Amino acid sequence: MRFKASEFASLIQYGALYNGNSIITGISTDSGDVKAGDMFVCIKGERTDGHKYVDLAINNGASCVLSDRLLSVDIPYILVPDTVKALQDAARTYRKTLDVKIVAVTGSVGKTTTKELIASALSSLAVHKTSGNKNSETGVPITVLGIDKKDAVAVVEMGMSNLGEISLLSSIACPDVGVITNIGFSHIENLKTRENILKAKLEILDGMTSSSPLILNGDDNMLRSLKTCHKKVIYYSSTDKNADYYAYDIEENEKSSSFSAKTPIGNFKVEVNLPGRHNVLNSLAAIAVGEEFGLSAKDIVLGISKYKATALRQNIYKFKDVAVYDDCYNSAPNSLKASIDTLSKMKGRKVAVLGDMLELGEMSEALHERAGEELSEIDIIYLYGDYAESFASGAVKGGVDKKNIMVFNDKKELARTLIKNTRAGDVILFKASRGMKAEDIIKDFSENY
Repeated sequence: MRFKASEFASLIQYGALYNGNSIITGISTDSGDVKAGDMFVCIKGERTDGHKYVDLAINNGASCVLSDRLLSVDIPYILVPDTVKALQDAARTYRKTLDVKIVAVTGSVGKTTTKELIASALSSLAVHKTSGNKNSETGVPITVLGIDKKDAVAVVEMGMSNLGEISLLSSIACPDVGVITNIGFSHIENLKTRENILKAKLEILDGMTSSSPLILNGDDNMLRSLKTCHKKVIYYSSTDKNADYYAYDIEENEKSSSFSAKTPIGNFKVEVNLPGRHNVLNSLAAIAVGEEFGLSAKDIVLGISKYKATALRQNIYKFKDVAVYDDCYNSAPNSLKASIDTLSKMKGRKVAVLGDMLELGEMSEALHERAGEELSEIDIIYLYGDYAESFASGAVKGGVDKKNIMVFNDKKELARTLIKNTRAGDVILFKASRGMKAEDIIKDFSENY
């Protein structure tokens, strides 16, 4: 990214630039994360106001500030009525100047992994992608504004918590290809039903043309009946041989998966450095995108083979005499089931450390109990959070012996007990929603085991 402050103000069209000019090489909404050359975007939220942290952002190297009020600062700043809307409007204007193909990825779970796999599959091209999971009303505009005009393609992750949000993001990015990974229970607290979640995810079409392909997971019961929802729908599946993209001869081990892919351009073998059938599906989505852009099977397969898991997401590694399955970036019923299925196929005594799945609203208790019933193949279960007892109740119902289920109110106590009870050869899954900070338990375990 490289803009003059005056150029950025012009993208907004109604922004007024004060205090001269500067070069913007990045954008941050968090004053603590500002790097030299960043524009700091002041956002007034429910808990705090970014305008309070302008001095900190400047001390960290901000070269410009986007503000909704007059400032007493020495560096250039752009004055607008609404900083979030201005950021979005700048990205929308900039998108129109780009001769770059954009792939938009959404879904209840698996968005970030699928985004990363797509970027890997396309790696023979110049690819820009969403950093981490910056998929929000500010993250998507920042991603779009970070696209270089030399890039051939950008892979943009889109998240939401309510209706209308993906429609807005899609109108900014104007995707050339859309991908929906699944329709689960994430954000059902706000949206109440899976039908409404589906409706929200389909807003990805709002910025797409009628001829742009929509790539859907045919193994998802909410998505597989949508053949007529759009002019060009493409399905991928591990169960339906008639899908456009079909995975067969699936083989899984503790750290990777391999399969044969049937595609419109032929059949070929694929290997991905991720365990689990769900990641076979994510890889199929990446293959479908690659073929839409005219890449050869050789380039796609080579790109996918170079995929590396990111921190806190589906990392399986040896720690002393045990295996750690670190998948604690987030949790939802679908993703938890996928992690448990993977754990159940691994060698060694199977241990699960599980925290709450958040944002499930009135269905929280029932969904935690239902998830607990999926734990029948797990040997030892450690639980913490408000719904630990619901997890435990479901596990007992699923056939787990009560003596092998432990519930904790304190994460440090859980870590101490885990350390005391761990045996050589154990494989330990850590899984919880982001707000539960399961990585704290991993830290205690790794420092003291």
